Amino acid sequence: MTEQRCTIDAERLISELTELGRVGQAADGGYYREAFSHADLEGRELVEGFMKEAGMAVARDAALNSIGRYEGRDSSLPPILIGSHTDTVPGGGNYDGVLGVLSGIAVARALYRNGIALKRPLEVINFSGEEAVAPGGTFGSRVMTDNFDPGLLDQPVYCGGSFRELLEQAGINPSDLATAARGRGSVAAYVELHIEQGGILDESVIPVGVVSGIVGFRRYRLVFPGRANHAGTTPMNKRDDALIKAAGFVLKVKETAESSGIVGTVGTLDISPGAANVIPGSVEITFEMRGLDDAVIDEAEDALKTIAREQGAT
Repeated sequence: MTEQRCTIDAERLISELTELGRVGQAADGGYYREAFSHADLEGRELVEGFMKEAGMAVARDAALNSIGRYEGRDSSLPPILIGSHTDTVPGGGNYDGVLGVLSGIAVARALYRNGIALKRPLEVINFSGEEAVAPGGTFGSRVMTDNFDPGLLDQPVYCGGSFRELLEQAGINPSDLATAARGRGSVAAYVELHIEQGGILDESVIPVGVVSGIVGFRRYRLVFPGRANHAGTTPMNKRDDALIKAAGFVLKVKETAESSGIVGTVGTLDISPGAANVIPGSVEITFEMRGLDDAVIDEAEDALKTIAREQGAT
């Protein structure tokens, strides 16, 4: 068989990045396409239009994953997937995830314009609810891999109400999620182009790198107890300050991560009652750890759990 070569339309890719970049951009320059928000849904519809223009048949599954399919010579074979996401964290950038989806569409468009059919189908997927503004994050891919915890449906979300309510407002029936799961062996391969977020390649002036491992992560929520009291009249030696306990734990997250060769991040901290003249009565934090080795994360987790218990955290 004669080998066929083609290249993507780089100008079209840049144009689509720019067009999608108009959806959910705020005056501060950040992007607000939080999962299942109006801006997120608007962006998804726009991307589905790009898929159709690239010669793909487009469908949505029960988790609102947008799936563009370009048929191969043998449609019975498991497809190659190219995927990522277009939802953002609050104030996020316009390339995280977006580049992976739109570059996949660019590949399909190049095949379509040149009349090239691969041996097996190619699917480009815009996964839903990837960012952790939805409970647990990676919602669409968890559902597709039959790894979604239904208990998350009753968790609160960023815009108020429960995750279940947010999904229903977006047109998702939580009872149908199982229909979006794909069995083992149903996918031939998965490829994702992603921007660098750590700056290492950039500092080394290396244009592209190949990922050799994907970190696993664990996310936690802790509440540190204390006793709220007047800040002006309570002596220092009589205080039970929840924030002091939480602050010490935050530093331990940093120390533990550094000594373990993983990364740890305290992302949110909620102080109650949250007044300048009141000693904090309770502090809730969320933090996560990421690493390539489960055993190392287990060890770090055990160490931090011990520290948290000593502080009375739950």
